[in-house]
Amino acid sequence: MTQTSTIKVMVVDDSVVVRGLLRRIIEQEPKLEIISTASDGEIALSDYKNLGPDIVLLDIEMPVMDGITALKHMLAYDPDARIIICSSLTQKGAETTYKALNLGALDCIAKPSSTSIDRSISFEDELRQKLLNLNKQSMPHKFQASASKDIAPDINVSKESVDYKTKTIGNNYTCRSHIKSPPQFPVAIAIGSSTGGPRALMDVFKDIKGKPMLPIFITQHIPVGFADLLAKDLQKHSDLEFHEAKDGMLVEPGHVYIAPGGQHLTLSASLPRRIVLDDGPAVNYCKPSIDVMLSSLGQAYPKHLLMVFLTGMGGDGKDACAQLTSASDTHVVLAQDEESSTVWGIPGAVAKAGLCHFVRPLENIGTDISKLITNKTLDEA
Repeated sequence: MTQTSTIKVMVVDDSVVVRGLLRRIIEQEPKLEIISTASDGEIALSDYKNLGPDIVLLDIEMPVMDGITALKHMLAYDPDARIIICSSLTQKGAETTYKALNLGALDCIAKPSSTSIDRSISFEDELRQKLLNLNKQSMPHKFQASASKDIAPDINVSKESVDYKTKTIGNNYTCRSHIKSPPQFPVAIAIGSSTGGPRALMDVFKDIKGKPMLPIFITQHIPVGFADLLAKDLQKHSDLEFHEAKDGMLVEPGHVYIAPGGQHLTLSASLPRRIVLDDGPAVNYCKPSIDVMLSSLGQAYPKHLLMVFLTGMGGDGKDACAQLTSASDTHVVLAQDEESSTVWGIPGAVAKAGLCHFVRPLENIGTDISKLITNKTLDEA
């Protein structure tokens, strides 16, 4: 995107009040431009074909043509369509929105009521952040990771050189390569993801064979009501047992605990380990936060933790990862590569900071985890 161009947004909602409120929020950002508003999916589909917006903010429940039907038609017309679902927090709304994510919507945002939407500062910030990060101008097939001086290391090594600790990958980041996994590694796995995460998690877990006897913890940036749906969906493709994490739940090997929307996932300080849900403030604008989860897991598992970073916007998780890897060289960090990521923000942040042992395509990560669980390095057959 050039400095003078704007991100073209289409707003689709059957409520004239909500459309007006969304317009007011979006137009406060100079980089965003609303080129169309539509009251139903049929109008939205016609406008999409005629106007070619960069991003569609799409409601689900509408007359004439509902959001799910419109989503299917838009993706059939343009497989690269960038669509954010803006839906209610009701159970029915959560189920339908989760279906939309599986069909190809890239992200979702919980829509406040028409009486509170203009007073919700957190909603305004989240909405603008998502729209700014999901732009597809000059990016017809893949999102580009935004360069950040805060996370890009100053590397003065040629991309061909390799030593025991690090290997430069391209010109952007380094990997701690050729470090053999320590004995008894790992004792637990932590996974962080955001935009594009539900589908990425599905790909990962279908490739993890059997039932590894260690606990797995997931923080996926999702609204309230989504964790249970995600757990049930993942359960269909794995021998592991998936749960929406609940306060006081006993941590057991072979079980996967997913942070609920609106609460941070942490662990008890005492044994036996139990889930402790933290209702503290958002961290990195995220609740649940990957950083909060990792900080707690680092206390429970000060050595031999496998940290996996999947697709998503932002840099949530990088700071805690840096602290843990600095405190112990027994932790291992695996991140999804840029090419296979919907948005290379979360994995890109840890990669650019030089924290990763491995940066791998999504199609390899489930198998990679299985290898690391059995104490093989990823260079081994």
